[in-house]
Amino acid sequence: MKDITISARVSEDLSQQLNSLASAMKRSRSWIIEEALRNYVTSEMQFLEAVEEGIQAMEASDVVEHSVVVEDIRRKRSSQSN
Repeated sequence: MKDITISARVSEDLSQQLNSLASAMKRSRSWIIEEALRNYVTSEMQFLEAVEEGIQAMEASDVVEHSVVVEDIRRKRSSQSN
């Protein structure tokens, strides 16, 4: 896979934190940034997939009403406290 260079503006404080982290981890700033971006993009993609699944479930009427879920939780909590 070919690497490409990107640039971004960040605050001086964030840049200093990045330097400190890279130094403590004995990694390059680029490595830290790539890991951060990889984790962020993965998380956001998972969120978008979950939203899409929810939309599809809603369109297929394969959902449970909020009030039913809340009542079920209340019943379970009540039975656990007894």
